[in-house]
Amino acid sequence: MEFAKSLSDEMMKAKEVVGDDGNVPILVMDEDMERKMRQEVGLNLNSEDKRKEEVMINSDSRKDTSSNDIDRQQLFSAWESTDVDDDTCSSTPDISCRISSIFGNNQIRNGPDMFDDVCSIVDTNLKSFIQATDRVILILLPTSTPDMVACRRIIGLNRGKNKIIFINSKLDPLPRELLNAETVYSISALVAKALRSNSNDMKKAPIEPKVVVMRRYPRDWELYIALPNDDGIVDNKDFEQVDSISADRVAKNGPNNSWVTACVQKYMKFKVE
Repeated sequence: MEFAKSLSDEMMKAKEVVGDDGNVPILVMDEDMERKMRQEVGLNLNSEDKRKEEVMINSDSRKDTSSNDIDRQQLFSAWESTDVDDDTCSSTPDISCRISSIFGNNQIRNGPDMFDDVCSIVDTNLKSFIQATDRVILILLPTSTPDMVACRRIIGLNRGKNKIIFINSKLDPLPRELLNAETVYSISALVAKALRSNSNDMKKAPIEPKVVVMRRYPRDWELYIALPNDDGIVDNKDFEQVDSISADRVAKNGPNNSWVTACVQKYMKFKVE
């Protein structure tokens, strides 16, 4: 899906949840990522004054695949634009947002000074970026240890005033401030591999169903399965929901492998035997 339209849709959902009609602050980790974000939404970076100004997200995305960080490279490659017709563009609402990097071009020292450096940078930058009227804050792809310290500092300074939404968070372990957070959207694509128990099984190619585990708040965690056709191809329309499990019964990152395996085995027994 085209990045700009997808991000606009998600911001609209976030604003509907909290009843916010203002613009949405988007925090990224560093200046390089901020530059890529602004290129994605077509913002000109010729002037330093434009770094903090309000920008309009629209359907005119730009491709940029260079990155030093593999996780962030994969994220931006997934945002590659696709051609859309005029009707699609005209139906996409303009969403107001502000983009800023948490660290900018500031240097963060390694070792025991790292914590103080991060807190000082966050304290300074947030005062000039977060507005009193903001009710939603988006934080994009926190990954490293300094990222974790920055996120914990932001949560502490926020004191529950704003809804904070983490997108593609890679924080591991999860900071204690997020232990009560809820996963609102997640998707995992899997392939079920067959175990061959005897020589007869070797004579025929195993059927390897495609599996998707996902959550779309406020719905439960859902499991979808599709079987490949004779050419080994799976079409999106072939997926059918097989089972679901309440979010209250599983960890924040979703159902464990035992539950997924049991669902796949039950499905395959019904379909194949």
